[in-house]
Amino acid sequence: MKLYLSLLLVLASSAGVSAQWGRTFIDSVATLPDTSQINASRRFADTQIDLGRFATADSVLQSALTTAERAHQPLLIAGVYRSLGYLAKSQSQFPKALTHFQRSLRLYQQAGRHDQVSTLLLMLGQVYERAGDEVNRGRYYEASLAEARRHHLPVAEADALSNLANYKDSQHRRAESLAYSKQALALYKKLQDHFAYHVLLLNRAITLKNAGRLAESEQAFRACLAWAKQAHEPSIETFVYINLPNTLLLLGRPAEAAAYARQALDRAAHSGDPYPIRRESYDILTRAAEQQGNYRQALQYHRQYVVWRDSMFTAEKSRQLIDVETRYQTAQKQARIAQLRADNQQQQQQLWVGMAGIVVLLVLLAISSWQYRLIRKTNAQLAETNRVISANNVQIREQSTQLTTLMHELHHRVKNNLSMISSLLRLQSSQLQDKGAAQAVLDGQHRVEAMTLIHHRLYQTDNVSRIGVQDYITDLTHELMQSFGFGADRLALDLRVTPHEIDVDIAIPIGLILNELLTNAFKYAFQGVDKPALLVSLMPPTDGSASPFDRGPLVLIVQDNGPGVDPERWRSQPRSFGHRLIVSLSRQLGGTLSVDGSQGTRVELRIPADRVWQRYAGTAQAA
Repeated sequence: MKLYLSLLLVLASSAGVSAQWGRTFIDSVATLPDTSQINASRRFADTQIDLGRFATADSVLQSALTTAERAHQPLLIAGVYRSLGYLAKSQSQFPKALTHFQRSLRLYQQAGRHDQVSTLLLMLGQVYERAGDEVNRGRYYEASLAEARRHHLPVAEADALSNLANYKDSQHRRAESLAYSKQALALYKKLQDHFAYHVLLLNRAITLKNAGRLAESEQAFRACLAWAKQAHEPSIETFVYINLPNTLLLLGRPAEAAAYARQALDRAAHSGDPYPIRRESYDILTRAAEQQGNYRQALQYHRQYVVWRDSMFTAEKSRQLIDVETRYQTAQKQARIAQLRADNQQQQQQLWVGMAGIVVLLVLLAISSWQYRLIRKTNAQLAETNRVISANNVQIREQSTQLTTLMHELHHRVKNNLSMISSLLRLQSSQLQDKGAAQAVLDGQHRVEAMTLIHHRLYQTDNVSRIGVQDYITDLTHELMQSFGFGADRLALDLRVTPHEIDVDIAIPIGLILNELLTNAFKYAFQGVDKPALLVSLMPPTDGSASPFDRGPLVLIVQDNGPGVDPERWRSQPRSFGHRLIVSLSRQLGGTLSVDGSQGTRVELRIPADRVWQRYAGTAQAA
C-alpha cells in the first residue's frame, strides 16, 4: 500500500454543511464582486467534494461558471473548469475530468500562468493514472516537470518529481524512482514543506525495501516515525507501524516487526477504517511468528487475519445489498412519479374543459379552486419524492465508487502480497545449495509472478473481474524471456493473441499453463539451436469456424523449433510437477490437450466456448 501526496485534509468547520444548502450559498455570495464570488464558490465546492457532497458542489460550480463567462474573465473561467475537473475525477468520471482539465490548461497557457500550467499537467497525469493509462500518465508527469524547470517553479518541480518517483516505482524501475525521489526530497527540504517531505520519504522507504536496500529502507521509516510523533501526525505514524515490519522481517528481526504490528493494532480502534489495519497487522504477526519458529502462535494470528479479511468481504457484500435495495426503492418512486404526473395532466385537462362552459361558471370556479389545492399538494409530493430520489442517487454513486475503490485496493494488496511471496522465493532460492531445489523454488516464483501480473492489471483498470488477455500474455511472455536471458536479438518470437477480455478465473489457469510451457521451452528446447524460434498463440480455431471476435472456443498453442519431444514419453512423466500442473489445469478448463514432436515441440490446448464465456454469458442474461 502506497501513501501519495494527494492525502485529503477535510476542514472541520465544513462538516456541518448539508447538500441542500447549495442554493443558499449561491444566494449569499450573489452580491459580491465577480472575482470574490467565484473564488468563494470554488473554495466552498472543493470542500463539498472532499466531503463527498457532489451534487451540491456541481450546482455551485455551474453557477460560478455562468458568472465567469458572463464577465468574460478567462482566468476565472479556467479556475472553475479546474474545480469541475476535480469534481469529475472524484466521481471517477475520467473522460469528463480530462475535458475540464484540458479546457483549464488551454486558458492558463494563453494567460502565461506557468505555475497553473505545471499543476494542470500534473493533474492530467493523475487522471490517466486512475484510468489505467500508464503511457499518458508518464507523458504528462514529464511535461509538468519540464514546465516547472523551464520557468523556475520549485514547488511545482518538487510535486512533479514526487509523482514521477511513484510512476517509475509502479513500472518496477527502482533506480529511476529513487533518483527522482532524492531530487524531490531535496526540494521539499529547501522549501521547508515537512509534510510533503515525509510523505514522499515513506514512499521512498517502500521503494528501497522493494529494491533490496533494506538498511536504507529502515532508516527512512524511522526518520518518518520520529517526525510523525513530533508533529502529531497519527496517520503517518500508523502507516509506518504497518510497513516498517515488512523491512524488519526481511532483515531477520521478527521480534521488532511484531512489536510495531501490535502498536498498529492499538491504533486500529481509533482509525476511520480499522479493517485493513487489523488485517495487515495480523498478517505481519503471523509471518513474524513463523520466522521465529512459533507455529502455534502463527496459527492463532493467522486465524485472526482470516477473521478480519472475511469481515472486509462481509462489509462489501452488505454494501452491495444496500445498493440493490436502494435501486429497487428508486425504481418504485420513479414509477410513482410517473403516475402522479399523469394524474396531474388529467386534472389540468378537466380544469380547462370546465372553464370553457359559461353556463356552469360558478361550479367550475369551485372545481378550479379545489383542483388548485390538489395540484399544489401533488406538486409538493413530487418535490419531496424528487428530493428523496436525488439523495438516493447520490448514495448509489458514492457506494459504487466505494465498491470500485475497495476492489482496486483488494487487487492491489493481493498483487503486493504475491510480489512479497515472489521476493521471498527468489531470496530462498539464492540460499539453497542444491541446484535442483533452487530451480524448483525459482519455478514456483515464476508461477507466482504469472498470478501477480493479473492482479497488477486488475487494480489499474476500471474492470475488476475481466482482463485483456492480449496484453497479459504479451507481458508474461516477455518477462519469462528476460528471466531466461532471451532478448529480441536471440529469439524469433511470434505472438498471435486476439484482443479478448476474459474472466480472471479463466486467465489465471491459462497463464499458469503458459508459464509451464514457456519455462520448459526456454530451459530445454533451444540448446544447440542456431536460430531459436517460438510461437505463442491464443486464438479461435484456424479452421475458419469462428472469427477473431466471436465468443467461440479458444486454442492455446506453444511451439518451438527445438529437437522435439516424444508425445508418449511426455505423457508418461507422472512424477513431474509441471506436467501434473498442466494436465490438472487443462482438465479444470475442460480443455483438450495434445502434444506433437515431429517439427519441434508443439503443445495445443483447445478450450471450449462454454468454459471461456460462461460467466460473461450469465451476466449478460441476468442484465
